[in-house]
Amino acid sequence: MVDKKDRFNLKSITKSKGFSSFTAALMAIFLGLVFGFIIMLIADPGSAVAGFRYIVVGGLRRVGDVFYFATPILMTGLAVGFAFRMGLFNIGASGQYTMGMFFALYVGFMWDLPGSTHWIVAVIAGMVGGMIFGFIPGIFKALLNVNEVITSIMFNYIGMYFVDMMIQKNSAMYVSEMTRTKYLPETA
Repeated sequence: MVDKKDRFNLKSITKSKGFSSFTAALMAIFLGLVFGFIIMLIADPGSAVAGFRYIVVGGLRRVGDVFYFATPILMTGLAVGFAFRMGLFNIGASGQYTMGMFFALYVGFMWDLPGSTHWIVAVIAGMVGGMIFGFIPGIFKALLNVNEVITSIMFNYIGMYFVDMMIQKNSAMYVSEMTRTKYLPETA
């Protein structure tokens, strides 16, 4: 039987593999913040200090905005992390994200669905679009034994330029005077 005193022994906790990887991650974050702070101070000290003051004095809404805009990148990184854990090398995540985004935008703009189902169908269409685009290099690998890294890199660019062309040619989605997409309807 394990003694309670041995279970919470600080020496055994600090020598565990989980603790060492946790402290390594904390050190990497800390060093990244320190080096980033130094670079900001060297590049433009006035705006760096003003930006830090703005966040500390009450600009936490902006921190939320960072998470809001970083969520797609975080989700793409999570998808790549799953692939790496399984021993797969997925370098096509940006192309798959781009195609998924286009499928979701297309459903959001072009389909007229009732309120609460519109956004759900758009999200499902985005997942299907990314899945289809990720499936193509897999087919090349399975049937023709083509290197999936090369095809994924090529399909990243194919997807990027295809989506760019499809959005710019569609006046329901694109505002040419402002070179951006229109805002999605409230239901999407």
